[in-house]
Amino acid sequence: MGYLTKPVTVADLESVFTTVEQAISSDISHTLLLDADESSRAHMKELLVKKGLNVGEAKTAADAMVSQLEHQWQCIVMDVDLPDMSGLAFLEGLYEKLQGKMPSIVIHTSRVLGKEEHNQLQKFSGSMVMKGDMASDRVIDEVSLFMHSIDNNDGTEKEPVSLPENSLEGHKILLVDDDLRNTFALSKGLQAIGLEVLIADNGENALKKLEEEEGIELVLMDIMMPVMDGYEAMTKMREHPQLKDMPVIALTAKAMSDDKSKCIEAGANDYMTKPVDLEKLVAMMKLWLFK
Repeated sequence: MGYLTKPVTVADLESVFTTVEQAISSDISHTLLLDADESSRAHMKELLVKKGLNVGEAKTAADAMVSQLEHQWQCIVMDVDLPDMSGLAFLEGLYEKLQGKMPSIVIHTSRVLGKEEHNQLQKFSGSMVMKGDMASDRVIDEVSLFMHSIDNNDGTEKEPVSLPENSLEGHKILLVDDDLRNTFALSKGLQAIGLEVLIADNGENALKKLEEEEGIELVLMDIMMPVMDGYEAMTKMREHPQLKDMPVIALTAKAMSDDKSKCIEAGANDYMTKPVDLEKLVAMMKLWLFK
């Protein structure tokens, strides 16, 4: 939303609190449920209505398209298996109709998605929730997050946000991780601050990407991966004349005391444990990109 420069006065803080209160209390509570399963749709509607949201329903992509154009829903909770077309085709058509001004999208499905479909849906959705016992709570959390976001895609003009010095806007990085949930969440967060994010699911594919793609400036490297782990991938990068100086930040879920030294020995410039703190990661990336 912005930032304050220290020292901060009481008046400055009061202004911030007022802005946050206005953002949270804004009338941004319009959600469309797109699901062919009537019982699933009814259950989710009941839960969202209890949270005070205005909820619409659609059971086909065609109905949802008409409803979105008429009502300008600010969030769509949708299944990907629809009777008249795929969820991806619907999102692509909606994107074209709205000229890129998309509502927030929450994917709510019972089907395990393949990597290619997952990556394509990632262009449109900030969240994916698998249907199940705890899924309803997750969907409500995700919708609430969008509803309370200052960037709610509602088409209204907002005050321009001041970008900090050394913005990451337009820089290209490679994210290497075999866990789709990690890559999905992390790449969306990084794309939101203007980064172009390429993805590889193991060290071998990462090396191929680095050879094929021009302009990659930094690598986020997971350690524990199949085919080729992060240690071997970083070692091979440092043996390559064109990659030996590229900044690499190692990401690992392990908390062993010698992890950092192993990563540095393999060629990492820096190290961060999972779950990743996005704010700290961005600060670390800036350190190495603008060093």
